[in-house]
Amino acid sequence: MWRQEKYFKSLNLLFTITNPLLLVIFLNIVALILFIFIPNKFVKDFAYENKILSYKSFLLYILFIIFFSLGYLFVPSLKKYKKNSFLFKYQIRMVYKELKFFAYATFFLTILGYLIWFKDIYLHFNYYLSLLLTVGAYHIRDLLLEKMISGITTFTQFGIISSILFLIIFLLTKRRIYILFIIIIIILALLRVIFFGERLAVLEIVIPLIFIYLRFYPEKTLKFLFIIFLGFLIIWSTELFRSYMSPTYHNAYTPFEFLIYRLAMYFITTLNNCFLIFEKFPIFTDFMPATLKFFYKIFHLPNNSQYIYIELLSTNLNPEYNNKSAWGILYFDFGYFGFIIAFLIGGITRLLYSSYKKANLWGIMLYPIFLIFLFQSYRILYINSSRVFYPYLIIFLLILIYYFKISYYKKNKKKSNYHALH
Repeated sequence: MWRQEKYFKSLNLLFTITNPLLLVIFLNIVALILFIFIPNKFVKDFAYENKILSYKSFLLYILFIIFFSLGYLFVPSLKKYKKNSFLFKYQIRMVYKELKFFAYATFFLTILGYLIWFKDIYLHFNYYLSLLLTVGAYHIRDLLLEKMISGITTFTQFGIISSILFLIIFLLTKRRIYILFIIIIIILALLRVIFFGERLAVLEIVIPLIFIYLRFYPEKTLKFLFIIFLGFLIIWSTELFRSYMSPTYHNAYTPFEFLIYRLAMYFITTLNNCFLIFEKFPIFTDFMPATLKFFYKIFHLPNNSQYIYIELLSTNLNPEYNNKSAWGILYFDFGYFGFIIAFLIGGITRLLYSSYKKANLWGIMLYPIFLIFLFQSYRILYINSSRVFYPYLIIFLLILIYYFKISYYKKNKKKSNYHALH
């Protein structure tokens, strides 16, 4: 009885910290508070730009949050979750062979993407090591960007869904060999952190894995929260070694002040960019939304809106900080119609959240991907990015196979019942 009570308390804690409405409202309010109360002097010192203060922009930003919230509240929740994950196990058994096939196939494609993208490093390792030690990672990043092949090097994004599938198989079979595949994918993603400063490459793998695992072992939620918090403190403290020793900061700020203001800039610079879009960006510049740049690259279409945005940043703010926030992206792509999209995203998020709580396989796979957007809605939209195109594709195929099998078995059952009666 005590264990069951502890289980449900832990489960409720997990559902509270993954609640979409709480995450979006809380984090965006924090972003707005920091923007309002951090003096412009610190923004100039740390980000080399001035704050854009506009009542219109504040109103639009809040309206986007309200429309997302209304969409979330408009959609009814699915049936209440149960401790017994019968539905999850039933769904897994229906597509287990396909699940394993896609896990291995996507792992192979992930490795292929990294081999093509980083092949120069493997072939000329000593040369790149000397570059890293002498001129740093930025020069290597430029060389690697030249090696990118649209549609091929993006195979690395199969790593997201591959790691998810291997974790699900591990949870079902308890065979540790599947964890090895996940570790390999994470190590490869770390290369992008080293050479590109692309922390999202690791986060988009690790975050879904953590919250899939916790859905089935919620009693470990507090332990994971502590580890995440401790890890964040350690990683963030490394900023002291990277930038704090500059006389600009060392002589003017204590280490604690430096870390706080540096962190605040992640919120403030993104809101600044978002407000710049609200104020000056000419909407509907291109035929397609700019966030579909994946298709622009494949079909060699001109993406004028992105050039206009970069020019606006260069003229008004600091182009080094170029995130638009989820709401800035929606306005960037759809203008005032972006409110409708925010409403729809809120509704879809509610459905996936309920599905995650219910331990539905599709919610277990999709909602943790949406969590990356929810944890960073003040910075990025993510869920409409080409980064998640391949995960969506594999999950969609698995859903099709699942419902095809359900339909096939139902038809066969009806036929067998018919023959039994006649």
